[in-house]
Amino acid sequence: SGHFNDKKNPYEVIQKAYQKLGTEPFNPDQYFDKNKNAPAWFNDLANSYLILDMHGYKADTVKVNEKESNTFKNTTEDASHMAFASLCDIYITNDNKNYFKTQKVYDKYKVKTKVFKPQEFINYYNKYFNNTIEQKDV
Repeated sequence: SGHFNDKKNPYEVIQKAYQKLGTEPFNPDQYFDKNKNAPAWFNDLANSYLILDMHGYKADTVKVNEKESNTFKNTTEDASHMAFASLCDIYITNDNKNYFKTQKVYDKYKVKTKVFKPQEFINYYNKYFNNTIEQKDV
């Protein structure tokens, strides 16, 4: 994760690391039937999200013990939410890692869905949608 920063495209960082190793990056298309369980667009978005996570970009912690149950299932569910949200105008998440990964996936695929943290959405709403009309006595 130390190889990533906000000024670098994480997909380019991953690609360069594979080139340096002299190997090809993992390509889910080689192993999974893209249209068997979900449409291709959904798989493309979700797989791109998972590739970021698995390579350390804002990676989720996988830890299971008596007090915690943070499994890879949580990450795949986040990827699913992000993919379905691409069909919406706005996606709101309070998960910092999900927020950044989603933005990178949407940038890669030129998805126009706006990604907000809750307070960002409130600010956006107040700026663009909360137009109140003052009523004056007639």
